[in-house]
Amino acid sequence: MEVNYQQQRGALEEAMVAANRELAEAILVDGEATPRVKKAIENIHGRMGELQMLTLQHVFDMKSVLSPEQYKTLLEFAAGSLTKPEPAHCER
Repeated sequence: MEVNYQQQRGALEEAMVAANRELAEAILVDGEATPRVKKAIENIHGRMGELQMLTLQHVFDMKSVLSPEQYKTLLEFAAGSLTKPEPAHCER
């Protein structure tokens, strides 16, 4: 279960890196919010959504190998991680 998840996650992370490169190129070449820039953003969001779905499915699949207490703790951790603010990328 874990190996399969890590393989799928790795593929999605690589797709996100490629999508970010595509957006960076579109920003530099187009210099404004063109359809190509917007499409690149949508592509990134799509990959992010796929990664989130994959991760949550993995969490739910873990129910079969965890005790009820462990699974409850995992769900609390997963839910809690969604409410933590992201660190600032750049402070000025």
